Amino acid sequence: MQVTFTQHAVERMQQRLRVNISTTRAINIAQGFTKSHAYTNTSTGRLCEAWCSNDPKMKVVLIVDCLRRAVVTVYLHGSITGLNTPFVDECYAKLAR
Repeated sequence: MQVTFTQHAVERMQQRLRVNISTTRAINIAQGFTKSHAYTNTSTGRLCEAWCSNDPKMKVVLIVDCLRRAVVTVYLHGSITGLNTPFVDECYAKLAR
């Protein structure tokens, strides 16, 4: 899936993963991520998809706004951040089904 990254998502990639991404170039995330599920964002009413990293050591979830075909934010698993991350756990659990 070819997507661009919003400025917010770029900032989260830099802050959380130390990865630099361009906001102007499309990237195929299907090579390193698997779609977990689609859902409607309750704040915006927009259809989104959660994409989980294929790297079992680095649980990362990219949230893609389907209409814009853009990654709008990035979540990391609690084993990386030390925080409670039920949404990330939910995304990975849906992959196992």
